[in-house]
Amino acid sequence: MARDATKHLSENTLRNNVYDYDDKFIYVGLNAGVDSATNAIETISYAHHEAHAGSHYQNEMFVAVPADDILDIRFVTPASTKWLHWIIEYNTEAEFEFTMYEVITITNAGTALTAINNNRNSTNTSGLTAFDYITNVNIAAANSDTGLGSAIILGQGHTGSGRSQAGSSFDRGAEIILKSGTGYCLRFDNESNAEKYVDWKMEWYEHTNK
Repeated sequence: MARDATKHLSENTLRNNVYDYDDKFIYVGLNAGVDSATNAIETISYAHHEAHAGSHYQNEMFVAVPADDILDIRFVTPASTKWLHWIIEYNTEAEFEFTMYEVITITNAGTALTAINNNRNSTNTSGLTAFDYITNVNIAAANSDTGLGSAIILGQGHTGSGRSQAGSSFDRGAEIILKSGTGYCLRFDNESNAEKYVDWKMEWYEHTNK
């Protein structure tokens, strides 16, 4: 299609078709919005779309972790074709070692956490189970409550005083598609000599893979 040909396309045609920068037709059926004043195509991110669909969740929380203690945040993903696309943002008040484990077993329950649906008009609930946190005085006690015998380490780091004062955060581009029917543990090891806070915000949407 010639470059000036799109000037004569109707708004309805623009809504349902996409053209590249050379005005070549490349896709049909997008049903994108078009701003009435500027004719700019209006889009939202896929995560935003899932929020509208009632399939986007979050948990935002903070916990005071005693000196040299261990905080474990655990959950089990649903054993289905509905996969979790997951990110986390966290901060630590002092120096902590962080480890994310995949394939863990939960032997003792902790304090329950709630998955909040980001569409407050939706009655959908998350497929996560055994969603909780627990603190322990040392690694041996933590491993007794959270079995790591077959665990895979997905990530590790240090945050807080002497490391990164701002903690650590990840954007949507760094999301992980978690394995279905699998236990996960986010472990924070307080390496300071005083009780310090860990705060986090995790977000995810639950999407059936095509």
